[in-house]
Amino acid sequence: MKWAVIAWMAIWMASAGPAKAQGDMLRIYLPREIVIQEDVIRLGQVGIFRGDALLQAKAESVELGKFALTGQQVMLDRVSILSRLASSGIKADQVLLSGAQTVLVRRDEKQIHPDRIEAVARFFLETVMGSDRLCELKVLRKPRAWVLPDGSGNIDLRPQMGQYQVKGTRRVSVEIVKDNKVLGRREVAFSLRFRCRRAVATEEIPAGTFLTNQNMKIETVESDTAEPTDWKPPYGQVAQRLVRSGDVIPDTLTAPAEPIIVVKRRQMVVVRLESPLLQLSWVGEALSDGRVGEIIKVKMGALRNGRIITARVKEDGTLEPYREGMNIWAAKTGS
Repeated sequence: MKWAVIAWMAIWMASAGPAKAQGDMLRIYLPREIVIQEDVIRLGQVGIFRGDALLQAKAESVELGKFALTGQQVMLDRVSILSRLASSGIKADQVLLSGAQTVLVRRDEKQIHPDRIEAVARFFLETVMGSDRLCELKVLRKPRAWVLPDGSGNIDLRPQMGQYQVKGTRRVSVEIVKDNKVLGRREVAFSLRFRCRRAVATEEIPAGTFLTNQNMKIETVESDTAEPTDWKPPYGQVAQRLVRSGDVIPDTLTAPAEPIIVVKRRQMVVVRLESPLLQLSWVGEALSDGRVGEIIKVKMGALRNGRIITARVKEDGTLEPYREGMNIWAAKTGS
């Protein structure tokens, strides 16, 4: 505040001086914003001068600062300008400032805007993750602009997955490539939400009950983890324990239904061999329980020393010879 008061007093004194002094004064108009080419900021690049030629030549060479980083912006106010002029031997009562109170000075640089970097990262992630599975893709941390000091050359942005990932988020690293040379990288972090299906009980399901569309339904919800690519609705599976109505049925609580036992041990069964040219059947005794599709041993005939073959259990309760049993069957029947 003290410096601002001093500056205003200096300006007022300069403007209110006698007519003779006005002709010796240096008038400097300050724009709101200016773009320069060099790294060093001089007053001659910033202001528009009128007045004493000797004072103008001296004031134009006064340094006001220097750009230290690419993309840097420098704010200059009237107090700092008058202070630099005074350090160079030009008194405040010799200068009349007009125009903006502060000047924003930028260097002439080509920037890759953050929105462009983000768009490249987003498109890459949607392609990799599958846009049909993604429900929401939100930027957690926007990238900074990338500044090219000379602003020339062919620029290419090459995205790839970041090295470190956290559940529910993905990081994409975007390489800044100029004339096939990697200049650097910008990282974009996203939070992810996926469309996932889940099974929900519509009524109480006791343990051992088959899951059907009568006692459960499939819902689509949002999740921070993707649905497994091999997930299927658990229709036809069996509940491992009691499931309350309204509860989600996780995969860990279901199991494939075991085939029903259709042949029991010591049961008399029919072993049937069928082919386009031949149909034969024989009676035997099952030596173990058998479910559909299982291979069991069968003692052929009613005698104690009957041949034993292996046969596959069929859905209708009959059996068909299996592998070496085929040969034994053929030898016994003389075919």
